[in-house]
Amino acid sequence: MCWALLGGGARQADAGGRGGPDGGGDMCPLIFPLPVAYVLLSMVRQKTGLHDHQLQGELRGRLRLLENDSREVMAAFSELSARLLSIHSDQDRIVVTFKTFEEIWKFITYYTLGFVNHCMENLLLNQSFWLSSQEKNNGKQEEARIEVSINEESLNLMYRDLLIQEGKE
Repeated sequence: MCWALLGGGARQADAGGRGGPDGGGDMCPLIFPLPVAYVLLSMVRQKTGLHDHQLQGELRGRLRLLENDSREVMAAFSELSARLLSIHSDQDRIVVTFKTFEEIWKFITYYTLGFVNHCMENLLLNQSFWLSSQEKNNGKQEEARIEVSINEESLNLMYRDLLIQEGKE
């Protein structure tokens, strides 16, 4: 038996029952599930910090476009030491993973310093986003920002798990 990675989780898969080609040992290596982090994106008003449903809908539209061509998002998260797994525009989230504890440590540091927020704003809130939102608001400039939320406790657990795994090798 071996573990196959499917959609962010692991399940047990049959390695053929016979093992290797000569009927000997199992050729299917043990694959640990990759740790994943959910990056949740919310549009909030700059002054009040309140969620803006209209701008959230526009952000969803931008995410929907990036689901099909995710090269820009992949490059941005690569700069932040994370690896893009998927974009879920309907849930306002981006799923990333890490292969080493250094990657998680760097990502946590960037998140804590606000670089992840800044990077997401630069990536997702281009000039056409603001122009279209201004048209819908009768010419009023909306002061809004992207608020990035990540479950820091799960990131810390992933960090510890990867440290333990790397310590055993």
